[in-house]
Amino acid sequence: MNDQFCPRVVPLALLEAFAEIWVELRGGNYRKLPVGSGTLVLWQNADGSEFGLPDRMYGLADYASQEFTYDLPERCCVNLPPGVGTPDGVSLYETHVMHAQKVEDAWNCLKRVGRQGVRKAETSGCTAVSIQDEDYFLLSERKNERLGSPPQPSQLVQLLRRHLGVQNVGITGVEYEGTAVASVLWTVIDGYGLLIDGASDPKHWDKNPNNLAVWTAIEAVLNCGADVIDFGFSPAGSGDGLFKKHMGGTCVPLFQIG
Repeated sequence: MNDQFCPRVVPLALLEAFAEIWVELRGGNYRKLPVGSGTLVLWQNADGSEFGLPDRMYGLADYASQEFTYDLPERCCVNLPPGVGTPDGVSLYETHVMHAQKVEDAWNCLKRVGRQGVRKAETSGCTAVSIQDEDYFLLSERKNERLGSPPQPSQLVQLLRRHLGVQNVGITGVEYEGTAVASVLWTVIDGYGLLIDGASDPKHWDKNPNNLAVWTAIEAVLNCGADVIDFGFSPAGSGDGLFKKHMGGTCVPLFQIG
């Protein structure tokens, strides 16, 4: 793998917070297991099986090597973080990663079609705003209904703020004529920015509100001290991944083992 395409290590504080949130939402428990320079963060189900971590989250923190060479516990499955491969894993998903310290640098990372989308949203009457939790949940619920996925837990944002810190969690969004039409939920921990979830109203896709919502989230994350932005899981080769590429991310395959 090319180093420039991979973020620095995923911080333990981020994964441990997500493990704590998962326990509150789904029960069970979690444990940390040292592996070389890093730490596996493993959530244990009631049947004794372990996952690091469920719901499209990584299970290996502070790991600087480009290859994972350790044996896993029995009945364990782990999502490796960006930049870490293994000959025994499968890659069904990918993420997109941006390295930037200044907003100007991030803007230059966007592809031309991404920048055009942001400008179109602005000229179409869309406005970047900090939207309310309920607006985000409504957009997210409708998105998941379209995709046939379960809705986000109603406690999610509250739990993120509790375990990651209020100052480290945000929801940026886009309004059109006073109505929220797009949103992005994000966090920043130890300089690592993660775009957790995004959603939008398809009735307004012709105005490109997604581009403006993601760009506004990128600005917010950088202003919170991130120098790496992880756009989150996408199915390999999907339209979602192509959009993230247009918005400045470099594709990095994600491997799962176990």
